[in-house]
Amino acid sequence: MRTRSITIPALLLSAAICLGLCGCGGGFDQGSAGGSSTQPSTVSSAVGAIATDSWGYTGVNAQQLTSPAKAQVVVEGRTLLEDGLSTVVSGFDPTVVKYSSDPTTLPSPAQVSQPGTFVSYVSIAISTAWTAKPAMTVTMQVPTLTSGQAVTIYFYDPGTGKWVSPQPTQVTSSGEVTFQAPVMSFYGVFK
Repeated sequence: MRTRSITIPALLLSAAICLGLCGCGGGFDQGSAGGSSTQPSTVSSAVGAIATDSWGYTGVNAQQLTSPAKAQVVVEGRTLLEDGLSTVVSGFDPTVVKYSSDPTTLPSPAQVSQPGTFVSYVSIAISTAWTAKPAMTVTMQVPTLTSGQAVTIYFYDPGTGKWVSPQPTQVTSSGEVTFQAPVMSFYGVFK
């Protein structure tokens, strides 16, 4: 009978590969904010990346994050990205932008605490970042509303379970709303 011997370095390499693969695909997606790992077909999603220097700043020019067709997220040049503890986020940072007009795809607490009649939302995630200074500019389509109609934009605070920081705005003639997004979260349009 023939036996095989496996060396300790080979075992260590195998363990390192397994541990590395276990962390793939997790982390920054907003599943921790109550979302689901399986995305409903009513949610449009786009994955991309943005680079920051060792001080947490983006490049000199404004950059549009990879976004679904009905949403656009622009990060101004020299934007500082920080996590929830005000620590800079640096390197090549993965991004996820989602859009939906289906309120059942929001985190469960966000479905209960809605501040008005729900229209649509966009969610923004950049690696472990929580804030963007200056705020990102978001433009999203609201096809069920009419030009000039008043709406309010709120962001969902998972810490309190509430929609906060209302931003009143109006629907443009092209059926869109534009607003500032200072934190990575769900931004809902309510009428």
